[in-house]
Amino acid sequence: LSEDDALDLFKKTLARNQPPASFLQVEDSGKSAKKKARAVLKKARRKDRRIVFLELALRGQKKGFDQVLAKVDALVTDLKKEQQTDDDKKEFCNKEIDKTEDELKVADRKVKDVRTFISDTKEALQEVRAAIGALVAGIQALDREVQEATANRKKEHAQSMEELAANNAAKSLLELAKNRLHKFYNPKLYKAPPKQELTRMNRIATNFGAGASLAEVSRHGEAEGDGQEARPPPPPEVDLGYIKKAEESGGVMAMLDLLRADLEKQITETETEEKNAQKMYEALMKRSVAKRALDAKAVGDKETVKAELEAKLHSFNEDLQVQLKSAEVTTQELMNLHKECDWLVKNHGARKEARADEVDSLQKAKAVLSGA
Repeated sequence: LSEDDALDLFKKTLARNQPPASFLQVEDSGKSAKKKARAVLKKARRKDRRIVFLELALRGQKKGFDQVLAKVDALVTDLKKEQQTDDDKKEFCNKEIDKTEDELKVADRKVKDVRTFISDTKEALQEVRAAIGALVAGIQALDREVQEATANRKKEHAQSMEELAANNAAKSLLELAKNRLHKFYNPKLYKAPPKQELTRMNRIATNFGAGASLAEVSRHGEAEGDGQEARPPPPPEVDLGYIKKAEESGGVMAMLDLLRADLEKQITETETEEKNAQKMYEALMKRSVAKRALDAKAVGDKETVKAELEAKLHSFNEDLQVQLKSAEVTTQELMNLHKECDWLVKNHGARKEARADEVDSLQKAKAVLSGA
């Protein structure tokens, strides 16, 4: 029944069994159906070019509507496929845009975190460098202080030695003067200088002189024994002036003793001051050495921290470049998605409604044509 021969047979049978006027009615009915179908298609909100072609096809169609109905069915199928494609594309766009926006937020947050790390590391590095500079400056100042203290100690020591030498020399002179006064005023307290050891020539000269004196004494004794009796020596003269001399020497001796005591006091004070100054200098040197060693160790520790911070800063800068590049790529992907999807997402509802209207119009036109 679906073959063309059956259809031709059916039409011929109808033509033989009905009067000629029925052909006019059929023709009028076909024209009316085409007109109604075109009117229905014209009501579609969106003028798809395929519907326009369908309208033209209806306008030029002479016999039967099989081809037109087939085109209507194909067009309805295409419109539904296109709508499904738009629906899928919209879902894909919304999903990818949300995903890419989340990735961009993560990338921006990473960039912000890395920049915060860089800022904190730079601040810490600046503090460490300032600490190192302060420690180095302190060590340099300490070295200058040690150098100045050493120079002052040498100068003070030289002055003390010079003062001690002068005072000791003055003390020796006072003792020498006092001994000389004893020789004149109080011979019992006089201390003769130690005998100097004679040289060989001096001993020979002395020996010859002593022999001559003994010969003269011997001759003198013989001459006296020849006719004259020996006379006793005269009595020693009594010098009663020693009492007056002792009284006169008492004031001078007292003054010398006072000067000697004053010198000894000065010598003791100078020696004590020198001893205390040396102790203070040695203590200062001990403290300075300990402090310098401690500061030098601190500088070494700070240098280690500085090296670590510089390495971290370098790593953070490299990571920042990576994160910036990632954020840039993600931003570009988001821009491309918006460029591809914004128009579709914005007009999806209108396009869907227009397609639905077109499908409805096509289905109504098909119904009209099928009824004809």
